[in-house]
Amino acid sequence: MDPRAGDGAAERGGRAATLTGRGAGGPARRPAPACYDADVNEAGDAVFRRFHEAWTRGDLATVMSLVEPDVVVRPLHGAMFTRSEFRGHDGIAEWHREMTEPWDRFEAVVEDVRELPPGTVLGVVRLVGYRGDEGLHLRVGSVAELRNGRIATLTARNVADVEKEIAESAGGADLVSED
Repeated sequence: MDPRAGDGAAERGGRAATLTGRGAGGPARRPAPACYDADVNEAGDAVFRRFHEAWTRGDLATVMSLVEPDVVVRPLHGAMFTRSEFRGHDGIAEWHREMTEPWDRFEAVVEDVRELPPGTVLGVVRLVGYRGDEGLHLRVGSVAELRNGRIATLTARNVADVEKEIAESAGGADLVSED
């Protein structure tokens, strides 16, 4: 079963154990072993996916291993957060708390990702949150700049712009609609 899919209980109005470790009293998650730390030779798209998978699980130890100590994050949806920029590992932890705490269950699912040289990754991420009968469903474009095999900056952008850049990088600009 895909761990990003959830079990559907929140969609049916039930309270499921959350993917971020809150909820139905599930066990606390252990930090990822050191062998899962970012590898300088790991492809940027893999780092991007692993970051968001760890984010969904609430595995901040793995998240921190995938970002530079001086990482800078600029989320798009400023109204959801206390500030427009989060810096360093403390900033990442605060951003995660602000993004996930309001929800019984929260997921960040990578829909598409493309690595462009040198060290730039474009991605489309679907953010899904559930709280009782309320739901959050957002699609966000994201640009990650990597340094030493880790995310140095992560900047949210308009999803249509990022989708267009991904399509153009794949040689399929004619496949992107001009809504």
